Amino acid sequence: MKQGAAVKCNIKTVNDGFLFPTDVGLWFVNKFVFVPKKDVQWIEFGRTSAVSTRTFDLTVMTKDGVKHEFSMIEKEEHTRLLEYTKKLKFKTKDEADKEKAKAKADAEKEKASGVKQEGNEEAKGGQKSAKTEEGDAAKDVKVEG
Repeated sequence: MKQGAAVKCNIKTVNDGFLFPTDVGLWFVNKFVFVPKKDVQWIEFGRTSAVSTRTFDLTVMTKDGVKHEFSMIEKEEHTRLLEYTKKLKFKTKDEADKEKAKAKADAEKEKASGVKQEGNEEAKGGQKSAKTEEGDAAKDVKVEG
């Protein structure tokens, strides 16, 4: 298939049309849908390994949480769409999930580290208070005596 050529598919399993992968984004014509490259959070190919099916699905999740499901894409188009997604450096769902999990783990580590540091500062502060109180008591004792 040539650059800019359309891929026949369905969107949400009901509306058939044509998917146009371009350098600026994905265009679906019939029910007009345009997903700008900058808005794509992740993509996922579905039903690609099933030997018995002649089609596969492509799911595109946008950064604002809108999911576009393109279905019934002919298997012959898989290589072309895979190359396109690599060329535009789209993240796969698995990659996005791993990044999200890592960010969450990093945030938890940072939070735990902050709590630990605060605890150490409070312990030090408590020691200073105790020393100060002891010093004050000693001063009081000297003044009285």
